[in-house]
Parts: sequence; C-alpha cells; structure tokens
Amino acid sequence: MKKRILIAEDDEGIVELLKAGLETEGFEVAYALNGLDAMEMALREKVPDLIIIDIIMPKMDGFELCELLQNNEKTGKIPKLICTAEGSLGDIDKGLSLGAVGYIVKPFDLKKVVEKINQILRS
Repeated sequence: MKKRILIAEDDEGIVELLKAGLETEGFEVAYALNGLDAMEMALREKVPDLIIIDIIMPKMDGFELCELLQNNEKTGKIPKLICTAEGSLGDIDKGLSLGAVGYIVKPFDLKKVVEKINQILRS
C-alpha cells in the first residue's frame, strides 16, 4: 500500500517539485496551499502517513499548524517534517518543540528530502 504524504506549502513551484519527486518514489501525494486547508485535509478520512509543513503560509502558519496537528487526537501521531526557508536555530528549536520530527531548510536537495522521509517512516 502506498504511503500518503500531505504537503502544506503555499509556493506552487515547490509543491510541484515535491509532488513529482515523491510520486516518482511511489508515494501518494496531496497538498494544501495554506495551513487551514492542510489541517482540514489531515482530519479527513485518508489520514496521511507524514505531513511536510512550510512555516510561512497564509491563513495559518506552519508553527500553528504543527501545534494543532500535534494536539489533535486523530493527527497527533502523524510525523511532521518542517521544510522552510526559516532556518534560524530559534525556528528549528520551536518547530521541533511543537512536535516536528525533522527540519529541512530551503533550498533543499530533493533526494535528501526523500531519504529523510523514508528514514522517518521506517522508524
């Protein structure tokens, strides 16, 4: 069965890059262009196996999304991988403290993102 990944990212170019790369690796990919839609999608029937979250997004930022997902009974156990241009130590610490299991700073190497996802899903 294909692993499902939800991408929460407002940059459509990055969504397309991630989606194409992940689908090539055999993942089923859904995406939301803002934090609010991502939260709604994560709560639907097909709960994702992993969520990739950007920090700077409209309607709800990635930190808020990460915290809401972490504190929700249905989504709390889903691994959350932050993928953002916000790479300060403070941002990384904040993301990890809100429940993210990994933090990737843009620009990223798609191959490394796929490796990180596979590593998270195996553990």
